[in-house]
Amino acid sequence: MAIVYEFNSNTIGFHHSIDKIPSEDQFKMHAHDEYELLYFVSGNGKFTIEGNTYELKKDSIFLMRPAEIHKISILSDTPYERMVVHFKKEALLNIDPTGILTKVFDERQMGEDNVYFLNEFEGLDVRKLFYAMKTDGETVKKHLAIISNLMPVLYKLESMSKERKTTHISNKRNDVLGELVNFINRHLSDNLSLEILSNHFYLSKSQLNRIFKVGTGTSIWEYILLKRLMGARNLIKSGVGVVKASQQFGFSDYSAFYRAYKKHYNISPKSDFKMQ
Repeated sequence: MAIVYEFNSNTIGFHHSIDKIPSEDQFKMHAHDEYELLYFVSGNGKFTIEGNTYELKKDSIFLMRPAEIHKISILSDTPYERMVVHFKKEALLNIDPTGILTKVFDERQMGEDNVYFLNEFEGLDVRKLFYAMKTDGETVKKHLAIISNLMPVLYKLESMSKERKTTHISNKRNDVLGELVNFINRHLSDNLSLEILSNHFYLSKSQLNRIFKVGTGTSIWEYILLKRLMGARNLIKSGVGVVKASQQFGFSDYSAFYRAYKKHYNISPKSDFKMQ
């Protein structure tokens, strides 16, 4: 990945990146602790978010909230170019203390209504705003460039999402896959196994795995593990003890939790706890 421009602070980050010859193995299933806006500039592929697959179309904006799992699938060696903003709620607190601007991320089912197109932003040149997030100068100036150009985009998205709800426009998943994803997310703290899921959905284990793999690009267990790790980490960072956090997200064996956590985050749970 060639990074054209990058800026990161404690609460907000931005990068403009181009993969001239992208390959599938570069892009793994993942999620973030922050909100994300991805402006797709060019390329050829699919974007799978919580089991819902969207075609990557030029001048589209994808939005993901914290812990919303997503994955890019590359379909050719066409250069893949995007601009991405990651931000925490704290980045907007002074401007938006009640969280109005993040409702478009939070008040919807995971994996649904993730995409908007630039031609929907009437009266707003979103492309120009994203390019204006890139600037030279001191850290304060770079931070200000991102925040000041992000605000109009978020404000417009908030009003556009209301219009979608009124007109009942939505991007929904395959019914079975959608129900499966929602069920897993509601029961992350419970005992989850393929057998339990198979009994609940009246489908064989192989059928469930096939539906999930085709829809998300990953296995049911990999998905559950990542979701549980992210949930436990959020608790740890909020001050909850590491053992209690692991148990609240379905880990009955702390040593297994420790190994998975260390492998995924490159840091131990206790070290993460001390940093909060």
